[in-house]
Amino acid sequence: MSAYQNVVTFQMVLFACVITIILAISLYLLFNYRPLSLLNGLLVIPLVFSSVISLILIGMLFHLTIFVNIILIIMVIVIALFSLFTSLLGILLLWNALLVWHREQHSLANSLTLGLGIYIIISPFILNGLKTLLPKGVYIFLIDIEKFTVLYLIGWLICFGLSFLVYRLIKPKYDKDYVIALGAGLLNGNQISPLLKKRVQRGLDFANAQYTATGHYPYMIMSGGQGNDETIPEAQAMAAYAQSVGYPTEYILTEQASKTTFQNMQFSKKLLLQKGLNPNKGIFVTSDYHVFRAGIFAFDNGLKINGLGARTRLYFIYNALIREYIAILARYKKLHVVVLALIILFALADSLISIWFIK
Repeated sequence: MSAYQNVVTFQMVLFACVITIILAISLYLLFNYRPLSLLNGLLVIPLVFSSVISLILIGMLFHLTIFVNIILIIMVIVIALFSLFTSLLGILLLWNALLVWHREQHSLANSLTLGLGIYIIISPFILNGLKTLLPKGVYIFLIDIEKFTVLYLIGWLICFGLSFLVYRLIKPKYDKDYVIALGAGLLNGNQISPLLKKRVQRGLDFANAQYTATGHYPYMIMSGGQGNDETIPEAQAMAAYAQSVGYPTEYILTEQASKTTFQNMQFSKKLLLQKGLNPNKGIFVTSDYHVFRAGIFAFDNGLKINGLGARTRLYFIYNALIREYIAILARYKKLHVVVLALIILFALADSLISIWFIK
């Protein structure tokens, strides 16, 4: 480690630590201001990188050989596991798709991992085939578009995934006036489904824990309208379940008009305002994969509240998260159009340059 004396200086360590602290404070302030921002995930990436660099530099400065080696070994293991995961991603997605199809209904929404897995596996063969069939300039144009579009989407996916994980760190306090339970489809048109029961029970567990801690019951707002294949509103079935497990009827409210998550928040806000409740002194509860996007809709409706997630079966959550990711992407159509236009322009320039050098 003595060789590090001429490489690592105190000023270098100080600079790295200052950058890390600035990033950490920025993430903390942004998270407190807007816990549902994708920028949270974007900040996590440089924060982790800066933290690792700072730890390595500190270890090198103070000649902590074992400490530095442990960090490097951990980095190698993480990179190796990530590489293995990405190389097997197509197969893992297909395996997950088979599980979802075996245990859930065969719908388009439940086929996302299937489609993505097939694309990952066959796309290299298709691109190699096009390389032999198309002129070089056209092939370069298409491969650039495919490559940079995929990288762009992966960047969004990483930000969404990290933002989702950061948001899960929230632990709500027992000081709420209300809990909004978001509806989901009913079985046989009038029976609460296992997924919906988990949502309602997650909210009831929090409400009962708050009562135990403070002696104050929050209002349970059951939010869900009646679908085309349902004989009663979802909120009615949810309220009946809450009553059946002993939650006080006087603290159960129903919102029976909503058809979407946005309307869940919009109509529930009207209901809680009519009741004289503080709109920013509550939480909502939904399935764990849906918490991040539902929170965005809450903020869109002026409800500065956070959410709790009911656990979802592990095999189903990957498909559900991809669906949520696509829905998040759909909120930023104008940005995607601009980026896609830039990608096309770059691909066109690259292909024209390649043709020019061929000549």
